[in-house]
Amino acid sequence: MSGMNTTRRKADLHVHSNVSHDVPDLPFLAPRALFECALVERGMDYFTLTDHDTMAGYSQLIAQLPEADRRLVIPGVEHTLLDPHIGFSIHVNLFQLDPDTYARLRGEVVTLEDLLWFCEEEGILAQYNH
Repeated sequence: MSGMNTTRRKADLHVHSNVSHDVPDLPFLAPRALFECALVERGMDYFTLTDHDTMAGYSQLIAQLPEADRRLVIPGVEHTLLDPHIGFSIHVNLFQLDPDTYARLRGEVVTLEDLLWFCEEEGILAQYNH
């Protein structure tokens, strides 16, 4: 394995901000505050928000960051899907998508099969949560 890059990077890939419907609206839970905490206080190399069913926190954060810091943010969202074939809600983290693509996904995806197909077609990474 000579020549293999063994540099490890750290990121918490499941973070909810106060933009999520079920997170208290407190200043230390704002997207920018969480970004600062993750990178400065916790020593993370990258940051992502996976707010529930919205990328508004991601958009807010990107607008507030200098260009150099934007590359440290991994776009993400925690999507809730009520697949009629399954009969209950599932939560899936989605990564490497933009708000416009997420809006399209919300309009087009009904089943888990739809979601997996959409993610494959768009190059979106998915992680099943629960």
